[in-house]
Amino acid sequence: MSVFSFARRLRLPLAGCLLGLLLGHAAPLQAAEIKIQGGEPSAMPDFPHPLLASERYTLPNGLAVVLHPDHRAARVETQVWYRVGSLDEPLGQTGIAHALEHMMFRGTKNLPGDGFAKRVHELGGSENAYTTSDNTYYYIQLPARYLKEALALEADRMRNLDLKDADFKTEIEVIKEERRLRYDNNPVMLMNEQLDKLTFGNTRPGIAVIGSMADLESLQPQQLRDWYQQWYVPGNATLVIAGDFDPAQARALVQQHFGAIPARAAPARPDVAPALAAEKDEPRRVVVKAPSYNSYVSFRWSLPGELPADDIAALQVLARMLNGEYQTTSLAEASSALSSDFSWLGREAPSFSLIAAKSADRSLSTLEGAMHKQARLLQGAGLYRETLERAQRRVLTEQIFQYDALSNKTMHLGLLYSMGETPESWVANLQRTQAVKLKDLERVAERYLIDKYLTIAVLDALPPEKNQPVNVEMNHGR
Repeated sequence: MSVFSFARRLRLPLAGCLLGLLLGHAAPLQAAEIKIQGGEPSAMPDFPHPLLASERYTLPNGLAVVLHPDHRAARVETQVWYRVGSLDEPLGQTGIAHALEHMMFRGTKNLPGDGFAKRVHELGGSENAYTTSDNTYYYIQLPARYLKEALALEADRMRNLDLKDADFKTEIEVIKEERRLRYDNNPVMLMNEQLDKLTFGNTRPGIAVIGSMADLESLQPQQLRDWYQQWYVPGNATLVIAGDFDPAQARALVQQHFGAIPARAAPARPDVAPALAAEKDEPRRVVVKAPSYNSYVSFRWSLPGELPADDIAALQVLARMLNGEYQTTSLAEASSALSSDFSWLGREAPSFSLIAAKSADRSLSTLEGAMHKQARLLQGAGLYRETLERAQRRVLTEQIFQYDALSNKTMHLGLLYSMGETPESWVANLQRTQAVKLKDLERVAERYLIDKYLTIAVLDALPPEKNQPVNVEMNHGR
């Protein structure tokens, strides 16, 4: 079981894991003279997008079902996406969505204890779950002949969870230890958490998906029971089945196991858009001093909530360019790793991020200055046609290659439908990225990558071999 919170929401696997890029390897360093070159990007080739080979329907009780046959291997994956995540939690109960995710593996009336995981493993499969800002989803991977068993297991815990006080008491200690390991003792995650707090203040988006330690310590089993009854209903869920199966048989099995679950209305979801901090004349800034082997600087531009579709496409391509090879000479020399990401699919304000690890022979102030320079150059004449075309090709090819993995297709379908999107709308977005021109990149940089949207977080590394206290310094801007 896991929790996404280094990102403000679960990101599409378009650009990969931001944190992995930072900690695993540096982007290629390529100095560039700042000059626009003309020309048009390549057109999108005509090919069938893998996600389009799916169908969606809805049961009378409201459960959305997505079927995606893929007969390349004799395996099947089911995912159940509940449209509830950390953004739906009231203050004082942060972490409850993730806590219930853990308890969904602690037994039902029909399959007590750890019988769920045992049964999946007996059948030669695997299972896990993830909590995000917007959703909580569960998956089972099994040999194809056990699709019926997978559906029976998921239907059982959709309505028969047996949340025992003793089990909760044990599991909440596991979650608190996860909080200590992944956040309190992880300098990069700690920096990101402080960045969230400075950006969003004391609102739900400003608190990590896993919740605050104080709220975890005060959570009660009855609160989780209430959460389960409110949100884990068929009309608030999307079931995705992908792999080697017959669609007609799958429809019959879904009806058999989920059709009799009563329909119940889920609560209205809170509006989180107004939680964005007020715009400032200068960037907000937080410095975290903590034991770490590397120092980092993170720029995050929190953007207006309603972005035009063409701007979304241009920002995606711009992030891919910065995430790959395009850097100024000063930034190439000041950073040992560079990563960029544009996050937009979800209820929170979209954000554009640029994160760099400091070179050993450069100062943090030098790195931060180079990042400011890069952002300013993007707002002027700082783009190569060849770099744009490479970025567009990578956006396209990564879309195709990632779907060789059945799990990626299943997850992407669940994510899209749970967010109110479709494969068709996603392909239209992909087509727009292939039509982006240099003038579009300059336009979005000039409009969005500006100080009034910017929050900066700095991780100033202390010697990791010493037990140094963590220090946080914030500047909220004017």
